[in-house]
Amino acid sequence: MMVGDYIKGLKVQKEPLYRKVPIYFLTYLNEFMQNIAIKKCTTFVNSRLLFNKYKDQAKTLHEIRTTTLTLKDFYQRYDSFDNSNGTVNILSTGRISYEKGVIEVVRVAAKLTKEGLKINVHFVGWEDKVDKPVERDIKAEAVRLGISDRVYLHGKKNVGPELFEMYRMSQIFMLPSQSDFEGFPRTVWEAMANCVSVITTGVGSIPFFIENNKHALIVPPRDFEALFSATKRIINDQSLRKLLLSNAFSYVKDITLEIQTKRMLNLLSRNDV
Repeated sequence: MMVGDYIKGLKVQKEPLYRKVPIYFLTYLNEFMQNIAIKKCTTFVNSRLLFNKYKDQAKTLHEIRTTTLTLKDFYQRYDSFDNSNGTVNILSTGRISYEKGVIEVVRVAAKLTKEGLKINVHFVGWEDKVDKPVERDIKAEAVRLGISDRVYLHGKKNVGPELFEMYRMSQIFMLPSQSDFEGFPRTVWEAMANCVSVITTGVGSIPFFIENNKHALIVPPRDFEALFSATKRIINDQSLRKLLLSNAFSYVKDITLEIQTKRMLNLLSRNDV
């Protein structure tokens, strides 16, 4: 099972040279060993980009949807702004890193606040480095823009009720990722299953798995104005919100652990694997 292109991931490494050299060596060694292994076995990927990269190398290759959702995790509502009391909660979940566009999320919130809207930003997730430089920069940017009392860092939440409660109290899920080396973010499935309006970027497998203006609003990466405009569209257009939520909720019903596990077992039981 492969869920990321770690060679591409090297492009966003921000490490001192003494760490970068062994990281590069081990990553290329892993790629070499992986390429040998996939010629002998059935391989699953959760990304169209990975599928296209390895389709001529793997013995048998299947594209699937990876998820943490179970049938009991769904929460339906017809408008994510119901019971918001005039406050828009923007949620970002998953690994906290620069390539996830976390600083842009803060800047969007600040610009909306200047226009008189009541905006809160909630970050739920973890940072890989112990000294947490990204979290420090999030806090510093919030102070610089005058919204430090509107930005919350909740840390990591357990998958299940604890995490899903964060989705259910939010109006917008925002993932302005800048990284092409991932598969498909499971957090998008989680937001859709909990009926949160999704704004994300057209990177990785996102534009292959969901449609712009049908399941979510998809904007170009590193385009702040497009991200800001999409957020205003979600806030101002109730009909659009209801359409996106309805389509996304119906779509994600098939993307559960039960259904995807059954599909994987069916593929593994075929004679050609």
